[in-house]
Amino acid sequence: MQLYVLSIAYLLFGAGILLADSYGLSFALLLSMRYAFRTKRALRRLLIILGMLITLGLGFFSHGPGTSFPWGFYSYAQYFLPYALLCIQVHERLGGRET
Repeated sequence: MQLYVLSIAYLLFGAGILLADSYGLSFALLLSMRYAFRTKRALRRLLIILGMLITLGLGFFSHGPGTSFPWGFYSYAQYFLPYALLCIQVHERLGGRET
């Protein structure tokens, strides 16, 4: 149960970063989150690693009506591999940028 709460918090943080352009003038916290994400390389790496660990954890320790890891490996790979490739691409694009 805690892993699902952690994944929701992770998704809300990501949504806050994406919504900073639209609602940043109303909510200063969104602007500070976006600024921290863009300027701190350690935060970007931490979020990428945390996202991969959450994804792996949700795959291995599924709850409720979902299938366990060995039986749902194909569907799990469909979600994890594109996420991993997207994280690598974002890291390469933002990693080389000097701020």
